[in-house]
Amino acid sequence: MGQLNLLIVDDEEMLLDSLSRFFTRKGFNVTTANGVLSARELIKKNEYQILITDMRMPDGLGIEVIVLQRQLRPSSIIFCATGFSEEDENSILEKGADAVIAKPFEKKAILEKIFTALSR
Repeated sequence: MGQLNLLIVDDEEMLLDSLSRFFTRKGFNVTTANGVLSARELIKKNEYQILITDMRMPDGLGIEVIVLQRQLRPSSIIFCATGFSEEDENSILEKGADAVIAKPFEKKAILEKIFTALSR
C-alpha cells in the first residue's frame, strides 16, 4: 500500500502536534494545516488519501475543506471532528465526510476507523 498522505486540519496547535506525532509514528506521511484557508491551498497542490478536519475554525468551516477534498480526490477517506453537539451529522456526511467524530476523541479510535475504511 505504501505510505499514505494524511492531512490534519485544526486550529488547535497542541492537537495538531499530538495527532501529527501519533500518525507519523504509525507510518503516515502527515501534513497539518491550522485553518481552512491553508488547508484549501494544500489540497489544491498535493494529493492526500486521508483528511481529518475540525468543523469550526476562525477562518471558516471544515465543510469547505471536505467538499474540496471530495471533488479533487473522490476516493479519499474523510473524517470530520467536531466538539459542537448541534452540528448536523447528516449534513456533514452528505457533503462528503465518511464519518463524524465527536471531540474529544481517542487517537487509536480514529486509526481503527482509517484501517476499516482502507480495507473496504
